[in-house]
Amino acid sequence: MRLLINLMLIIFIFIMFGTFIYLYQYNQDPTPADENIMATLRPQTYPVVMYSTLDCTACDKKKMQFIEHHIDYTERVMGIDDKAPALLDVLIIENNYEGDVIAPIFDINGHMLTGNPSIKELSEYW
Repeated sequence: MRLLINLMLIIFIFIMFGTFIYLYQYNQDPTPADENIMATLRPQTYPVVMYSTLDCTACDKKKMQFIEHHIDYTERVMGIDDKAPALLDVLIIENNYEGDVIAPIFDINGHMLTGNPSIKELSEYW
């Protein structure tokens, strides 16, 4: 019984620590380096389509960056948006993409970008 209580306590501590780290990440102000990058981006001429999943931390961070920097985007969530899998398949075929498809995936004017590219990298295509 004591072992079970200790195990539950350890699990509770890990969950609380993980929650703290998660919340801490989203309450950070943009660094001056981020602000300098945003000032040098090309003006956005094409919308960004982001394919994401429900449990994707990188997707959540990218959404926050888009909102913070007023970047026009549309999110297609796999498992919720019925059209998302078919649209992503078309994008993969059109780009002759052969590799791991890891969320978030971006479609900018028909260009497929994966691997969680930076805002600066994304701006090269819009």
